[in-house]
Formats: sequence, C-alpha cells, structure tokens
Amino acid sequence: MTGGSTLLWGIGTTRTFRAHFALIERGVSYETVPIRTRTNSQDREDFRAVSISGKIPVLQIDDLTLSESAAIARYVTTRGLKSKSAIDQTFIDQWAFFMMTELDATALYVLRRHEGLPEIYGEAEAAVVAARAYFYRQINALDDALLDGRKFLLPDSFTELDILLISILDWARILNMLLSDAVQSYAAGIRQRDTYQEAFKVNYKS
Repeated sequence: MTGGSTLLWGIGTTRTFRAHFALIERGVSYETVPIRTRTNSQDREDFRAVSISGKIPVLQIDDLTLSESAAIARYVTTRGLKSKSAIDQTFIDQWAFFMMTELDATALYVLRRHEGLPEIYGEAEAAVVAARAYFYRQINALDDALLDGRKFLLPDSFTELDILLISILDWARILNMLLSDAVQSYAAGIRQRDTYQEAFKVNYKS
C-alpha cells in the first residue's frame, strides 16, 4: 500500500460485506480489490503478500493490515471516536462474540459448508439439521433484545454490532431461516439505510 490509500481486498461474501458496510457508513474513501473466494484471484501474489492464509476480507488502512471482518468493522466504526466506558465496551464485546461464534461460525457456516458446498466439505445431514436447530435456539437472545422495537441493537446508536447482525440476518434469509417479526422489522430498518444499499451493491454486484 502506497500513498496513504485505503485498500479493501475482497468482495462477494457475507464477511466482505461487513467491511464494505463499515467503510461506507463512516464515509471512508477506499479502493476495492475484487478478490473472490474459491477463485484464482486468491492466488495473486500481491494478495498473498497481505493475506498468507488467502482469506478475505483484508483491509489496509492507517498503515495497518487488518483481517477478520468483525475486527475490521470495529476498527473502522470506532476510528477517531471517543473510547466507550469499560461497561459499554463489555456489552458490545458480549454481543459481537455471541454473533461471531454462536450464529456465524457454529450455525450458519456449518450450513454453508455441508448444505451449500457438499462437493468440497461433504454431505452431513445430521450436522445440517443440528446447525439449523442451534441457530433457532440462539437467535432467541436477539428476539428478546429487539422486542421493544429498537432501531439498533444498542438502542442509542448505530454501531459495528448492527453491521455484524444485518450480515447474519441477510445470510439467514438466503438459507430460508424463519425469523421473528421483531427481527424482521429490525432488519428492514437497517436495509433502508443508503449506506447499506451502497455496500450491498459494491459487495455483491461488482
């Protein structure tokens, strides 16, 4: 990366969407390098120089090279802002870890592997059934939080949590998961944001 430019490597996945949404939400000017998962673009030497694992997204910003979509979303959305109190940050961490471990990795990504990509990861009907059931059990925590009709997961403001959550709900919708009225109402509100719509276009329609 030269000249202080901001580069985002990766398009086309739920996880790359999080990075695009964060950057657009904060009004950060950046360039997109269209690396797509499971394509030859992942073998580009310039990409491997910034991502040894070949995983996307990768963000180069402020002389930093960041990976992991949740970390990117946090850095970008909090960049230059006053730090939150320890208590407030703990609640943000609680929700972020919950979404990344219980909903994304343990439930939805299992479905992605064994239902969406059986030719690579193998068929595993029992794992698919269990993952769907697990998602429904865990999403109850969000149902409870959103029953009051709040617009954002933290009632007072839009945060990286909303970026993580809408990406998960979009993914769940693709997988035909049934979501409560409260969750669907929340998701509809986030999807109306101009920044969401721009990020969706850049990430999925480029």
